[in-house]
Amino acid sequence: MNKEIKRDGQTANNIFDNRSLEKDYRTLVPILTQGMKVLDVGCGTGAISKDIARHVGPTGKVTGIDNTEAFIISGKEYIKRLRILSSSIPTYFNSKRKKNST
Repeated sequence: MNKEIKRDGQTANNIFDNRSLEKDYRTLVPILTQGMKVLDVGCGTGAISKDIARHVGPTGKVTGIDNTEAFIISGKEYIKRLRILSSSIPTYFNSKRKKNST
């Protein structure tokens, strides 16, 4: 069943900011454990990444990636301590490959 998002005049950024792990992806909560490393592809503004980080704790790591720069900018304003990057997946991994080969 597809999830329906009610926009009610909200901007896309606001819709992403108002999402939560417990509300929108509650089936993930039981499998997240302290110390996990999680890649959140299509993280949007990072609202769910923030909740994932809470579950994996200080010994875990969450990397969020999204190709929509406006969402990333909004996320940086919304979540001050979150380090999120704007990139396409191929660009992100190519930059990592170049960095590791030097």
